[in-house]
Amino acid sequence: MALPASSPAASFDEAVLRLARNDPSLTNLNLSDEHVGPEEASALAAALRTNTYLSTIIFSYREKGRIGDEGATALAAALRHNSSLTVLALLGWNGIGAAGATALAAALQHNTALTRLDLFNNEIGTEGTTAIANALRHNETVTEVNLASCNIAAQGAMALASALPDNVTLEVLCLDGNPIADEGVTALADALRGNAALNRLNMNYINFGGEGAKALADALGENTTLRHLTLLGNDVIGSDGVAAIAAALCSNSTLIDLQ
Repeated sequence: MALPASSPAASFDEAVLRLARNDPSLTNLNLSDEHVGPEEASALAAALRTNTYLSTIIFSYREKGRIGDEGATALAAALRHNSSLTVLALLGWNGIGAAGATALAAALQHNTALTRLDLFNNEIGTEGTTAIANALRHNETVTEVNLASCNIAAQGAMALASALPDNVTLEVLCLDGNPIADEGVTALADALRGNAALNRLNMNYINFGGEGAKALADALGENTTLRHLTLLGNDVIGSDGVAAIAAALCSNSTLIDLQ
């Protein structure tokens, strides 16, 4: 799930000016070294509405600014109009909560260009996750979603699971570092039976045990699209859970990477 290579602009002001001018040479923008708060994010969003060349934006919080829900909502509004942006990465505790995630989710029901949404380490919680899940029922362009360390519990995972059978484009889902536990894993496992798009599922350090492992094993016996599954750091799976997953691999012919 590596992000596309990007080149930082000389300054934030220059980046906004080039976006507003629709500079065709500015296609990837990394603002990790800039102070980008809600006001700056709103200015960027205004320029993004009519820009037709920028494909990647990366915000990474480095103790210089947080765009927060206000900034995320402004960017979401721009996504309703923009047709070039394919990657939006708002990583590293940008202060985005349920309100910002809900605004982004609403935009996904209108936007037809974005393929990757990365909200790593923002506390969007169950409410924000549920909004994104509902958007994924209808969105047909997003292929990758990273919700690692987003304070998602079992209910949030269950919301995502309920959307997966309806989604036909999502290929990569990362839920690392969220305490979704056995209940959440069981729901996702059931969803894998009816989903024909997902090929990578990352569930490292999510605090699930034997019950979830057995449900996952049952699903692997039926699923024919998942190729990469990571389950690192779930030490309470136990020997029975490991044995169940190992047995499932005997009847699964598509999974090529299990960690």
